[in-house]
Amino acid sequence: MKEILKKLEDRGPLDYEELGKLLKDIDFSLVNYKEFLPELSGSDTYSRSILTMNPIEVLLIHWPPNVSSAVHHHNGFWGYVAVLKGTCENVEYLFNEGVIRESQSMKSVRGGIMPEPDGILHKILNPSGEEELVTAHFYYPALENLEDMVIYDLENERIGTLNDKAGSASWTEPVEHFKNIQENAFKFVSEI
Repeated sequence: MKEILKKLEDRGPLDYEELGKLLKDIDFSLVNYKEFLPELSGSDTYSRSILTMNPIEVLLIHWPPNVSSAVHHHNGFWGYVAVLKGTCENVEYLFNEGVIRESQSMKSVRGGIMPEPDGILHKILNPSGEEELVTAHFYYPALENLEDMVIYDLENERIGTLNDKAGSASWTEPVEHFKNIQENAFKFVSEI
């Protein structure tokens, strides 16, 4: 992991395509990440460890089995997710005229990379019921905190806007980590 951080630091600012090309040249199945791995804080949420904020944000996320982020919107930032251990699923959604629908899903295993373009509405999850997942996230611009990130609760059809106290894009955050929560904010139509 140290070599990747050094390579990114030496390159300076990158655009979305340049970062994608640089990351695709790295064999993430061989990356030594264990000294940076955050301990799991429970079985119902993931743990984050920020490795650098300059020139891009790089963080490791440790996922227990069957845990996901909330559906969230990348508004003004973009990046990539590299799978270091386990299987990762990225589920994308469309939000149109008050209705949210799943649009596509992709899975990636150790060594794989998934794009997260600006404007994406999605969630990342560990689909395994037994195995932990470890992912490396590369974002630009770096997020000082999660303030103003918008998350969606599909089951209860509500939208939350996080404040600077939030530690994850998750509905497991205490209510005081939200700026606001809108009830009955949309309809979720499951295609299943």
